[in-house]
Amino acid sequence: MREIEVKARVHNPEAVLAALDAASVTLGQPRTQRDIVYCEPGAQTNVAGHNFLRVRIENDTQATLTLKQTIKNLDKIEHETAIDNPDKMIAMLELMHYELYNDLTKVRRPAQYVDYEICYDDVTDLGTFIEIEKLCPDDADGEQIHAELWGILSGFGISRDDEVHVGYDILMRENLGHD
Repeated sequence: MREIEVKARVHNPEAVLAALDAASVTLGQPRTQRDIVYCEPGAQTNVAGHNFLRVRIENDTQATLTLKQTIKNLDKIEHETAIDNPDKMIAMLELMHYELYNDLTKVRRPAQYVDYEICYDDVTDLGTFIEIEKLCPDDADGEQIHAELWGILSGFGISRDDEVHVGYDILMRENLGHD
């Protein structure tokens, strides 16, 4: 399955929340997500074919392992599965010589809107963002889906000038001066 996503910074949370409400987008209850991200040894980020492995612990109760393989920017092949023991999974990744890329926490409020998932995120040390994503077949036209997603986001008052082309993990490393 392919996940195509558009992400943007939110500069005026009250206006964006009001626009979502006016469009009958009901955000879910806040979920705290800790994302522990690993990459291939010595790998370059955001390069086609690059793999990230993420252990996500949600509300300290549920854990998943996600493989994301970059196609272009936030257009990725994604596979995900539940895991019972995140600590053992992390130990396995480290034994396979995957490198810790980032460990970040966010509070996410998700919503379903037609065929899309919208997420309103407050990311520790990064700020507030909105994402819209669509799950598509592997052969989907990424540019067409990207334009479709912007058609929705712009209706909520989000400007293309605020688009972010990388994941939170990369943003965090850039902010810390690691890449």
